[in-house]
Amino acid sequence: VTQPNPADDTTFTYVCGGSDKVTSGGYATTTYANYKDKIYVEWLNGNHTSTFSRLGNAGTSWTATDLCLGRTMVYVQMGYDESVFPSSIPNVSFVLDGKNDILDPRTNTTGFTDNAALCIADYMALPAIRGGFSLTIGTDIPTAGLISAANICDETVGLAGGGTIPNYTCNTYIQLNETRGSVLQRMLTSCAGRLSFQEGQFSIFPGAWVAPTLQLGLGDLIGPIDYKPRHSIRDTCNAVKGTYISPENAYQQADVPPYMQDAEHGYTTDQYLLEDNNERIFKEANFPCTDSSAAAQRLEKIELMRTRFQGRLSLRCSMKAYQAVALDVVQFTHPRYGWVNKNFEVLQSRFVTDKKNDVP
Repeated sequence: VTQPNPADDTTFTYVCGGSDKVTSGGYATTTYANYKDKIYVEWLNGNHTSTFSRLGNAGTSWTATDLCLGRTMVYVQMGYDESVFPSSIPNVSFVLDGKNDILDPRTNTTGFTDNAALCIADYMALPAIRGGFSLTIGTDIPTAGLISAANICDETVGLAGGGTIPNYTCNTYIQLNETRGSVLQRMLTSCAGRLSFQEGQFSIFPGAWVAPTLQLGLGDLIGPIDYKPRHSIRDTCNAVKGTYISPENAYQQADVPPYMQDAEHGYTTDQYLLEDNNERIFKEANFPCTDSSAAAQRLEKIELMRTRFQGRLSLRCSMKAYQAVALDVVQFTHPRYGWVNKNFEVLQSRFVTDKKNDVP
């Protein structure tokens, strides 16, 4: 239940148990502990022009000139009472909409969003002194690619129980002692995302199908091929389990139902389990920026499929292949292996020269 208008204490918005409803009158009860009148909470949302109203009773040196403009702050006052706090002072936490100046290049506006691609780009664009990478959207991060990534994240996904959710959202907080690399890696888990660096630009690729951009065949090879069909057993899995941030668990970590290709998930046969001699092998994949169990299970499936498509092919090709960059999809035809336009995702590429043919 939320109270949309603090001046009207008779109107509430009910935000659980189905679609949101607004009604007037009646009363609302809570399942939280009864703290009587021993707790007072006041907040400033960053757009304030004056400080906390209850200064006289604060018992601190905080004054009317201590504004902290542009900062979100909360003042909590607790009165000691053994009947209310029999054990200790309770932990206090807040759920909020955070950064409100995230750029959306599709509309060229800024505001709050939980679109995963836009949140990642915004973090990368933060100045280094604020923990980011000091990149510029539009030059260091190409606009067209970011728009495409943001559209993928905004696509809706249907739920088995009805309704829809956005494809990928990012909901998290950042500890000041975290390294920027670890923060970025954590944010990328929210969209099964990967980064590509080409020609001095960073591109964000959420988990989505990429259409092939190039076709190669035997005539494009200038050297032998190296194909490894399987990972080692320690690098593979046939099921994925992990954790996500659960709203039902006060936004603490909770287990995600494990994903595997069994009857419970709509498969008649778990082919990956059979390939591994019926030995169940789990992979741990945690999603600290995802607050939807359904989204976390989709991310588990992506993690499983990326692991099981485990063939690795190395080619030495003519200059025709030079146009393919990391995370592109190319098609390769090789009659001996029975491949006809078989799809391969480019993991890396590099330019090499044959010294035998170098001209002095």
